[in-house]
Amino acid sequence: MTSRPDAIDPDEIPKIIFAARDPADVLAMVADTEPTWVFLLGGNAGEVLGASKLLSDRGFKVFVHVDMLHGITSDGEGIRLLANLGHPAGVITTHPSAVIAAKKVGLLAIERIFLLDSSSVDSGLRNVARTQPDAVEVLPGVLPDQITTVVDAISVPLIAGGLITRIDQVTAALKAGALGVSTSSGLLLAHAQGLA
Repeated sequence: MTSRPDAIDPDEIPKIIFAARDPADVLAMVADTEPTWVFLLGGNAGEVLGASKLLSDRGFKVFVHVDMLHGITSDGEGIRLLANLGHPAGVITTHPSAVIAAKKVGLLAIERIFLLDSSSVDSGLRNVARTQPDAVEVLPGVLPDQITTVVDAISVPLIAGGLITRIDQVTAALKAGALGVSTSSGLLLAHAQGLA
């Protein structure tokens, strides 16, 4: 486990972040790319830990969605195990307790907020104010007006994710105030080098 960075540098956030539910997909997609950010969104613990360590050793900044990790819980002990064995830069979570646990073990924390209705946005913003994550990811990322609303309400970087499959959606999210977007679209990943 390394010492925890103070925060995520907004200038380091890629415009397009590759996100995958299968660690094997990530390893295949980034095999020939320069190290950048990667979101691992699921899989069994052994595969995710192995992919996270391999990518981290290659210089990638890996964030593991701990809520969707099979075989390791998102409590303090599970996150400590993830940090020690997978060496990710941080976690992604919807749970305030996981944000706090990640920060305690030296990991960065990205807290997800769902843009389902005004109640879910308000609840998410209250959690962010309480937990002080290093960044916020909003889903779905195809709602530019809501992205702007959340950007105006928080003091940390915002990443848009979910349902982003076209370059015009990336552009709209960035114009709305997102510093980057996460996507599983291989076509958008191919555009990533030109947008960085």
